Amino acid sequence: MTARLPLLVSNGWDEPLRALQAAQPDLEIITVTGSDDLRSASEQIARALLSGRQVRQRLVIADDEWLQRAMDAGGSVFAQTVGTLKGKSDEWLDNILDGGRALAVRPSVAPLAGRFVGARAVVFGAGPSLDRVAPSLPKLCDNAITIAAGSALLPLQRLGVTPDIACVIEGRDRSEQWASPVDLAKTVLVLAQHGHPAHWRAPARLLVRADLAENAWFTRLTADGVALASGGNVGAFAVVLAAHLGCQEIVLAGLDFSQPHGADHARGATSPGFGASAGESFEVVGVGGTAVPSSALLISYRTNLEGIVNALRSQTTVINVAGRGAARIAGTTEADASALPPAQPSFDAVVADTIEARLTAAPALPDSALKAEIESLEQEWTTLATLAERLVAEQAEAHQWRAAFGSVLAGSPGSWGGILLAGFVLDLNADPSVVVQERLSKGRDWLECYRRRLGL
Repeated sequence: MTARLPLLVSNGWDEPLRALQAAQPDLEIITVTGSDDLRSASEQIARALLSGRQVRQRLVIADDEWLQRAMDAGGSVFAQTVGTLKGKSDEWLDNILDGGRALAVRPSVAPLAGRFVGARAVVFGAGPSLDRVAPSLPKLCDNAITIAAGSALLPLQRLGVTPDIACVIEGRDRSEQWASPVDLAKTVLVLAQHGHPAHWRAPARLLVRADLAENAWFTRLTADGVALASGGNVGAFAVVLAAHLGCQEIVLAGLDFSQPHGADHARGATSPGFGASAGESFEVVGVGGTAVPSSALLISYRTNLEGIVNALRSQTTVINVAGRGAARIAGTTEADASALPPAQPSFDAVVADTIEARLTAAPALPDSALKAEIESLEQEWTTLATLAERLVAEQAEAHQWRAAFGSVLAGSPGSWGGILLAGFVLDLNADPSVVVQERLSKGRDWLECYRRRLGL
């Protein structure tokens, strides 16, 4: 989930909002009030918070009455999103801290831009349809680049498929996704900067840094020059990665976003289900036009992917072969996996060999770049600390704190401050004069420790 997109209360926000609109006229602003329907507004907010940077930048503004109602309804998507964002900042930053200099100098996906122009990519999720399309997988994958969500590794192993690339973007330890009998000896594993340190010990052919937009500050730190949208879930990120590689046809298999017969994953998948934790269940339009059961969380994931597909429509064709039982993904072409013709050969070498050769040729990161960006982060933190001191001196009320800090964070998408402070901006129960000061103190300690880890 992207912690960089703030949700702000409307009280005291008129003037900052007008300034923000003038500075960023393409910003889409979503406003909700106490009179708005809780479920529909919750879904709208969750989608906005989870949307990738490459799709569209969004800002959500809500009033205190609506926010309190949403938090009281603890099963709502919104309340879960708030809890996730509040819990992610420490986890993500601690994972990056543990990575230290080794993480900063890990090879990035940046040099791989356009390396496989014209190729077909097959993107695998771990949805139930993976079993249905199994007979068509050999033909579907021939001459194609295969990219799997980490959650699909065990089901694919059972089906005899070893993907060229696998993606893992979770902050918690998901090493069980490549437990025996999964063999990663021929697979390139693409991992989020904020991913769990255990992921970097995976026995893969290559370990490559994903450089996600929600950690744009870290990408800037490493001078790699790319920030890819995560789309809020690993399947959507795999599609973004395929487009980054230059693939012009992307086939989706196992990206169902539905719960046929109560199942939301293929047999053997290790990911937790989306049923009880995903909020109220309801029906959506499925492939072929029939209704299929889904959940608010799965729908928010699908909506993010639809935004990515829309953003990529001028450069890629996206084909969904999940078939009946899966949710319809707007912007994709629906097809029977068995009816798709084989891909035309567009690259000669083994995918991992080609990637390794390109990454080996990438320039090493100079210490001067690390030092300059560390100083940039220190300046950002000084600005936030100065703002906090001013609000303390003015004895500002809680909604004024949220509006002031939210305005700053909205103007700095992907910022380090956004990751540390997004939970506060969303938390109606926080005492800002205490919480923000605590977060700023933690940030100073973290930065000092990180500078030492980098040897600077």
